[in-house]
Amino acid sequence: MTQCIFWGDFETKADTNMLTLNQPSKNQLTLSGQLLYRPLLKSEKHYWLGLQLVNPQIVLDKQQINPSLYGVPFAVKVSRQTKQVTDHHFAGKLKPEDKQKLIAIYQSLHIEHIYKRDLTTPTLLTESDNLGQYQVEYVEQETNKINRSKLKYLSTKPGAQLLDFSTPKVLADSFELKLDNCGLNALIGDNHTRVETKKRRYKHRS
Repeated sequence: MTQCIFWGDFETKADTNMLTLNQPSKNQLTLSGQLLYRPLLKSEKHYWLGLQLVNPQIVLDKQQINPSLYGVPFAVKVSRQTKQVTDHHFAGKLKPEDKQKLIAIYQSLHIEHIYKRDLTTPTLLTESDNLGQYQVEYVEQETNKINRSKLKYLSTKPGAQLLDFSTPKVLADSFELKLDNCGLNALIGDNHTRVETKKRRYKHRS
């Protein structure tokens, strides 16, 4: 719906604990700002959604760092038939790894494939993110309120295999999604995932 434009608070926090050659290290990162989220071009088979994090702020280990990357507007192309993302467009030249950082913001918000779906009983779906493919459960708690729980990873992303990652392990994951007539209105939750290689171990919590 062209009149559906979201402008609201966005904040994500991440704690990373890494063990390399038995040497522990820890990082804390907070990303915040005002998220603008609106429909763009539409066709019979696809539609585009535009996103921009306005006035982004990044704090890494209690030190503010340059947040300009996260202020770049970008858009996702969604198939009307499958409701899955088929393409991305960025309003600036970015490295592939920086594009993934912006895509990750949208991945946390993607609900087109479950919007208006019957979730009165637990529904299992297969989805993917920057780490790999995983199984996720959706269940409607009450009208316009859905609980989303990532259960387990099924495989790693092809690029991750080059780094010899083992399949990530979900230690805990639970998010509450609130919907309205436009779609997603609010999302809040916590994720705790462990990623291991033969030489390194990461624990990521956000």
